[in-house]
Amino acid sequence: MKLFQIITADGEFNGRFEVTFSEFDEENDDFKNESRIQDIKIQYCCGGERWCLDNPTKISDKVIAQELISNYDKVYWTIKNEDYVIKITDDEVIKDRIYIRKQDREIYESIKKSEGDLKGVSNIDLFLIAMMLGYNKKGKHGLKGVVSTARDGFVRVGSFPDNAWYIIKSVAVYEEEYMEVLLSNNKMFDIAEKYAIVGIQILEKLYFENEHNFLKRMEKLLIDEFEFQGIQDDVLGE
Repeated sequence: MKLFQIITADGEFNGRFEVTFSEFDEENDDFKNESRIQDIKIQYCCGGERWCLDNPTKISDKVIAQELISNYDKVYWTIKNEDYVIKITDDEVIKDRIYIRKQDREIYESIKKSEGDLKGVSNIDLFLIAMMLGYNKKGKHGLKGVVSTARDGFVRVGSFPDNAWYIIKSVAVYEEEYMEVLLSNNKMFDIAEKYAIVGIQILEKLYFENEHNFLKRMEKLLIDEFEFQGIQDDVLGE
């Protein structure tokens, strides 16, 4: 559930909503299937901790539902209209860990148990590698409309080193193009998890091609990407 507030000339009204999506076959998912919203459940605060289905505003249920559906993936987002303002805030339950898909855990574990360059690597470092490879493949805005299917807890927030936060935050801001995304662990993790879902498949293939030469190949990939993006010239001011 996500929270929202409607502000009209008659006052302020608090509510919460949840969207459900059509099912798709994860086994055959090629990461190009865009999710489709099937339904939306909206409740309004009717005093204390009680939630009601009755709409206390003078705005039609259809209009409110459409506004929320159109912006369901935003956090700390404001929708302005001549007659009302709708503010969408973060989820009620804040994620305290990074999640992966259950079917991907075996890949992560096989890499960690290998005799190659990534033997014994930490969960967070392995996740970040998968995330960055996924981002490299999909590119900016490559995840629009895609629903995360990660449900298996993998790394707790409390064990994140600073560099993990820097990378996850950077990818989230670059993907969403607004700084408010940094206010929501849920949204940042959702972006990171989606890219990792794509990237872990790439990582498995690359790593086991030659697990003892993986880091050198990754280094070359990064250098090539820096040159392609002109990052070195930007940093040096050339």
